[in-house]
Amino acid sequence: MGKKKKRHGFGGQIPHSQSTPIYRRKRTPGWIKALVAVLFIGVVGAVGVWQFSPKESSLQPSLQPSPQPSPQPPPPQQAYPTYASGVFYNNPTATEGGTKIQLPYDFVKDKKIVFTDVKLANKTNELQYQGRSIPLSLYKNGNYLPLIAIHTPLGNIKAGIRTCEPCGSFSMHIGEGKYLICDSCGTKWNLETFKGVSGGCPQYPPPQLPTTIKDNIEIDLTTLGIAVIG
Repeated sequence: MGKKKKRHGFGGQIPHSQSTPIYRRKRTPGWIKALVAVLFIGVVGAVGVWQFSPKESSLQPSLQPSPQPSPQPPPPQQAYPTYASGVFYNNPTATEGGTKIQLPYDFVKDKKIVFTDVKLANKTNELQYQGRSIPLSLYKNGNYLPLIAIHTPLGNIKAGIRTCEPCGSFSMHIGEGKYLICDSCGTKWNLETFKGVSGGCPQYPPPQLPTTIKDNIEIDLTTLGIAVIG
């Protein structure tokens, strides 16, 4: 009875608790990492090439018409001279039995004021035209008809008998870029209208003659009642 009962168990010792097993993460082998990196770089590179490569539509030939070059502006026109003296044209062409005279248009346009003398079929000392008496005897003894052709600042052609008969002049020039001026008396006429502006003979500009412009300038002499040889 006096004996103490022995405790059942492990001889009085506290049993060690069973430890939980530790699982260590296995390291990924280096060759696998390298392979993954290469694959990643390859995918990124492929996406970049696709993104920046020309799309199919841009590779197709354009159906739009190629742009036409812009039209070039015309060359600037030559300024009209402020002063120009008469230039002789020595080869006028007589047509239609000597009743018309032709001068080259480009020559008149370039020189602005052109003189030409046409030989009369018959010597004429005085010519009556538009109520005026033109003393041809004072010019080459009445054997020639002095003519003038002018290209005006507005591009018009004026033609007529080259004379300012009150002062007996058969010569004139362009002045100030807008006047026809007699070389003898200094009378000024408007280049576009032949109206007198100033001077002693404003009512006597060169008598105008009908003019036709084709490839050449054709001056009609039929209203003078004379014929010329050329």
